[in-house]
Amino acid sequence: LRKVKIANRTGCNSAEIVEKKFTVETTKISRIVGRGGSTLRRIENEHGVSVVIDNQGGVVRIMGVILSIQAAYEDVMTIVETAIDEFSLSDESIMCLMMEKALRVNAIQTKYGVRMDISRAKNLCKISGPSQSVEDAKAEVLSLQSVRSDMLLDASLLPAIIGKGGQHITALQDE
Repeated sequence: LRKVKIANRTGCNSAEIVEKKFTVETTKISRIVGRGGSTLRRIENEHGVSVVIDNQGGVVRIMGVILSIQAAYEDVMTIVETAIDEFSLSDESIMCLMMEKALRVNAIQTKYGVRMDISRAKNLCKISGPSQSVEDAKAEVLSLQSVRSDMLLDASLLPAIIGKGGQHITALQDE
């Protein structure tokens, strides 16, 4: 019955429909499914396949025409092989990463081909992408040197330090 539905949806003969069966770690199934099934639906719609997952055993079955199955399989494996690392950062490190509209975050993401999410509220950095790239990006983030210096100032000096429209303080931050 699944074969017939897929054949009708893809406009091919049901004899052309085949199945690929493989196993993934059960801890990675939620990544394949996605929030509310969104990732699974995207894979099915994008490749014209049917994907059925056994949550207990980690068995994934992809049904469709051979080329579509291969493309969907590669998509699933890219998701499965994505590493995620979450670690704590100091306030100073977060400030260093987020300065100039997160310029440093964007540079690291581009350099290593990863995605970075910074939580200022929890002082956390989450990096996802290929395993080696995640490790390299994390090493660079942890190597950042930031210095913080606190000093007491007379409140009457603040307007001169900040400057008109924040001009002086912005220049100091850029340095």
